Amino acid sequence: MRILGVLVLATSSVAFGGGLGPDINTLSSCDNVSVLSDLTNSTGCAVAPFSIFNASFSGPSGSPASTASDISLDITYSGGGLGVSFGGSFLFPAGVPNPPGYAEYVIQYTIDPPPPVILGFEMDAEWSDGGSNFRIAGPQSFLAPAASPLFEVYTDLCVEGDFSINNRNLCTNFSYGPLFLDENQSFDSVFFTNPTNWVSVRHRIRVYDDVNLFVNNNAPLREGEVPEPGTWVLMGMGLVLLAVGRLRR
Repeated sequence: MRILGVLVLATSSVAFGGGLGPDINTLSSCDNVSVLSDLTNSTGCAVAPFSIFNASFSGPSGSPASTASDISLDITYSGGGLGVSFGGSFLFPAGVPNPPGYAEYVIQYTIDPPPPVILGFEMDAEWSDGGSNFRIAGPQSFLAPAASPLFEVYTDLCVEGDFSINNRNLCTNFSYGPLFLDENQSFDSVFFTNPTNWVSVRHRIRVYDDVNLFVNNNAPLREGEVPEPGTWVLMGMGLVLLAVGRLRR
């Protein structure tokens, strides 16, 4: 009887969601994260009750190109949302073929906020064109046409799932996006049909020239989530069964 009560309580706790990633007590504070490599070289970091993990970075081939150590990272929790901002000099390396005519950086991570749920995802960007004073390399092999943008940011979201290892365009659960930013659009957002307990985020940053770029992301949260009636019933049954088990001892 006692075992049954514990199982029922465990089932009800699963209904609250969260707890996907590493034990938050084993993670260092996100306050210790200053550049992207701090996160990609670790199991993740914790801010308030949330964890950020599964972080990865890939840059374009060629030299020079920005690395994870060159990109600043700021992770904050404001009470109404979790903020993940990154920025720095995204360099256009020499030897980029035409097509595609752009150099692509990919930043990926997972947000896990038990017990609140994520309602959606918002982002904006600040940027400046480095121009000739910014370039640290020789003349680039490909000059983008005047009509081409300086940068494009495509953000894909995989809700309560992850991107396939074999096919990064394939989400194992519900997908949203891509959200899109360029120098002519400073804000984009999406609100999920069903609030989620965790979400995998992938940013594809395409640059057509050297660009100083700062991308601010916010995952709005609903705190103090009230359990659904069915969850209360499960919890009540578990407590009753545990009480009966003690009385029979």
